[in-house]
Amino acid sequence: MCKKTTDQLEYLKNGNLPVEFIQYDQHRVLEKNGLQEETRKVAAEAERLVRAGRIVAIHTRRDRLDLDTDDSEKQLEVSTKISDAIVRVIAGLDVRPRFLIAKGGITSSDIATKALHIWRAKIMGQIEPGIPVWLAGPESKFPGMAYIIFPGNVGNEKSLFRIVSKLM
Repeated sequence: MCKKTTDQLEYLKNGNLPVEFIQYDQHRVLEKNGLQEETRKVAAEAERLVRAGRIVAIHTRRDRLDLDTDDSEKQLEVSTKISDAIVRVIAGLDVRPRFLIAKGGITSSDIATKALHIWRAKIMGQIEPGIPVWLAGPESKFPGMAYIIFPGNVGNEKSLFRIVSKLM
């Protein structure tokens, strides 16, 4: 797990913003049908909260998932399954969130293209140094929605909190 991301998430949790937190238990990848069940559960809760007008932060468990193998192909396969499952959570949203922040480079790219179907976007600038804001194009799932691509290695402990504060 990325310590920087964990610190940013903890700072957001301890802030005074009205944000609902939903933990995605990626460790369920080790169970038969575990990710499918976790994806359904998290997607339903996110849909309910966004529909109620809440700001939602979906995050993975912050403890490391260690596999009983050094096989890099197997590790990549598991990582891909987890990433795809998280993309399905966002793809399953029927109600438009006020904004969406995706943390991590590959995750951000997959959510943009696979979940939100963003093929064109207007780049609005940077909300914080190194953190661009896109305005989703007309072909996307949620046209005109602000989509923030937050690389995992950027910012400091307070960056996520400041971004969410600005967008609220």
